[in-house]
Amino acid sequence: LLHHLPNLYVEQRGIEVSEMEAQIGALLAVGDGQETQKELFVPVTGLGVFAWDKLYYEECRDDVLALVPKHSQNVLSVGCGWGATEAKLVEQGIRVVGIPLDPIIAVSARSRGVDVLVPDLARARESLDGEKFDCILFVDVLGRLRDPQKILGEYATLLDERGCAVITAHNFRYLGNLPKMLAKRRLCRGFDSARIHFTASGMLARWIRQSGLNVYDVGYRLGRRAKWISRAS
Repeated sequence: LLHHLPNLYVEQRGIEVSEMEAQIGALLAVGDGQETQKELFVPVTGLGVFAWDKLYYEECRDDVLALVPKHSQNVLSVGCGWGATEAKLVEQGIRVVGIPLDPIIAVSARSRGVDVLVPDLARARESLDGEKFDCILFVDVLGRLRDPQKILGEYATLLDERGCAVITAHNFRYLGNLPKMLAKRRLCRGFDSARIHFTASGMLARWIRQSGLNVYDVGYRLGRRAKWISRAS
């Protein structure tokens, strides 16, 4: 049983009953073998730090939306959660295709107008042959893939001539992360144990260039007081 949440969270947290029922339906379909039970990747790191996990119910990323080209008509979101960010693009009349984290959260993204594919990078890429996108979103995704350069290179070919990729990742060189890194140092021995690459701007830039793309801008999602720390690290 769960304790009753304070009224403070009414209409601030959670999902609609209809959405939960749809998720339960998808879960039952997985149990019956009618739907794949495959996850796109493991969203929880092996580090035991919630802040470094991939969120299924991430709030709308206005910083990401600001980087989507104004001329965009077709956007691909790789690693789509419940679709809060993608829904804002749909509201603008933009077609959004999403590769979801799993078939359960996929129903939430679909309810927000996202054209959902299977949660499988290889199968989804194959199904997109012949398509072109103005923008591809990799929001907190690349660092969780075993071979991010390969995946980024394969998906980069889907970009239109004027297209771009918007990539976000944790900055593990940020000095504010140092205490957590030290506390988890025994788990920070590689991708197999951590289930995440210890990304920083230089590592991301290398992946991007190796995939055949160029780096146009680098930004930091921090408060004003903390930005100089991240840049220094």
